[in-house]
Amino acid sequence: MNSKIFTILIIDDCAADREIYRRYLLQDLEYSYRVVESETAEEAFDICRQTKPELILVDYSLPDLDGLEFIRILRQFKGIGKPQIILLTGQGNEAIALQAMKSKLHNYLVKGELTPNYFLSTIHEALEAALQSTQFLPTKTIAIVDDCLEDQEAYKRYLQADTNYLYEFHFFETGEEFLDWYPTHQPDAILLDYSLPDLDGLELLQQLGESQQATQLPVLMLTGFGSETLVVEAMKAGIQEYLVKGQLTPQKLRYAVKTILEQAALHSQLRNSQEREHLLGTITLRIRQSLNLQTILNTTVEEVREFLKCDRVVVFQVNPDTSGEVVAASTISQWPSLWGWRSEEPCFYELSQAQFVQGQARVIDNIYEANLSDCNLQFHEQLQIQANLIVPILLTPDKATDNRQQATGRFREILPSSPAPPAPPASPTPH
Repeated sequence: MNSKIFTILIIDDCAADREIYRRYLLQDLEYSYRVVESETAEEAFDICRQTKPELILVDYSLPDLDGLEFIRILRQFKGIGKPQIILLTGQGNEAIALQAMKSKLHNYLVKGELTPNYFLSTIHEALEAALQSTQFLPTKTIAIVDDCLEDQEAYKRYLQADTNYLYEFHFFETGEEFLDWYPTHQPDAILLDYSLPDLDGLELLQQLGESQQATQLPVLMLTGFGSETLVVEAMKAGIQEYLVKGQLTPQKLRYAVKTILEQAALHSQLRNSQEREHLLGTITLRIRQSLNLQTILNTTVEEVREFLKCDRVVVFQVNPDTSGEVVAASTISQWPSLWGWRSEEPCFYELSQAQFVQGQARVIDNIYEANLSDCNLQFHEQLQIQANLIVPILLTPDKATDNRQQATGRFREILPSSPAPPAPPASPTPH
């Protein structure tokens, strides 16, 4: 069963018909619904603004507007998302059906021909289309620090109408609550009220500034009054944007949040570029300082692990008979080193041999979702690997058929919940 609860708006002036649709929805074992109802188009417009339904069932014959006119007006609204729409009518009519399809509805249903199974299958198709229309939007985590619950709800409502991002919200009424939460989470942006019950926004930022991770975090400060002095102090404290609550509009808030998120993305790209240049420069310098291959490999795995912020980086040398061993390894302290580990039949290599020979990398985000063979899955579990990136280093890149190569793999694991480091693998024997 899908864990998401979908909001469905039923617009029909016939109470008996609305009850039938509600009863059909309650029989659904695959999806969960929040059902809201309206008898008129005018009332439905207000409900759409308030609830932003994923799906609308609208009767063609309404007391104030017909269904197609309602849809035409609804398309002009902003801030209601992009709901899927199904038109319902009491009788089949080819002209109405043609107009409905021209209105880019998801479907057109005749009431007298409805069955529970057909009704639910149509609902499922519409909801899947709704999910596909939003699944490519990036999701951003927003921390809202404000002791006014009405303001919290307003910011949430304004941002939910954003067509650039999907948002996950976390709410805090005091600075201390936020400061306790922040170290173990990574919000993409903070909406910060200047006046909090326990400390003002600048004091909160000062405490955040003690964390290096917070130095470039996008922060939007909101205040109930405008003050040039406060603006200057806020900017000096690292605030990216500053808005006065009394002058706030949905468009201003969405634009400000979009701006600081884009600035943060550009800063992150610049920082990553600088770190890559530093990494390449460090490795190049070490290579020039030493012609010893082992020293070069040891330096490489250390620098790459530090750059990628991962748990392990190893160089695994593959022999012509597909056996191999780890010839260099860098590991964080909680995990046992794999240096010297040998394998006669490395499953991860066998399944991707052609891919590696062509110089292509392989990425596994989650071993349990990657369709791995039993052998390959056991191999990863044995080494306590949850996700990895394997990049081949070809000794003879100009000969694609030559199997003499080395592969370097980044083994990045999800740490166990227990604070104690895991025990070394039982089967492999490090040398």
